[in-house]
Amino acid sequence: FFSTHLLSTPMQQPLGAADDPPPGCIAPYCSAVRLVCDLCHGRISSVALLQFFIARIERFDGQIAAIAVRDYERAAARAHAADEARRVGCLWGPLHGLPMTVKGEHAVEGLPTLTGDDQAQVATAHCPPVQRLVDAGAIIFATTNIPVHCLDWETYNKVHGATANPWDLRRTPGGSSGGAAAAVAAGLTPVELGGDVAGSIRLPAAFCGVYGLSPTYDAADRKS
Repeated sequence: FFSTHLLSTPMQQPLGAADDPPPGCIAPYCSAVRLVCDLCHGRISSVALLQFFIARIERFDGQIAAIAVRDYERAAARAHAADEARRVGCLWGPLHGLPMTVKGEHAVEGLPTLTGDDQAQVATAHCPPVQRLVDAGAIIFATTNIPVHCLDWETYNKVHGATANPWDLRRTPGGSSGGAAAAVAAGLTPVELGGDVAGSIRLPAAFCGVYGLSPTYDAADRKS
């Protein structure tokens, strides 16, 4: 997982950076924990939060290319459902109504599962990690870019292009979860499901200045 807490305060801010706002105000770099708290207390809505991150993507991702596949329509319907369920006191889980993205290698039902080449297949079901997020109430609204077969220390493929580092668009965000780390660093998503076998979360997290967690081996389901 990636979270939106920056590791340090650098001299140069990443593309789209902003100061942390007071509770109830939607802005990039609010932690997922805080956003869930604001959602739970009715200070913000899932619809408004989703619209905020979609607007961020449409404003900044043309320069970064972190996002590979957008799923705005289904996400909007789920956000409306989340707000209505919350209104009547029916919570889906600890991530109820939180928009987020996932690395393109993970199967999301109805979306192409990325391989970094033209062999992507539309998934017929969620992979176990994504299903757990959905069961916990998360709203998946996009998937992020990867290198070919997730086998590179930078993030480039001929289908979705090269992902740039939001701190310096001339540089790489690392790989293979480069799109994931860049999306978090640019405030395009509050939290991201990445993937790591040999540093694929840890290296991009270091390159992009965000927290990245690679769970202990077999602590989480490794089937993507």
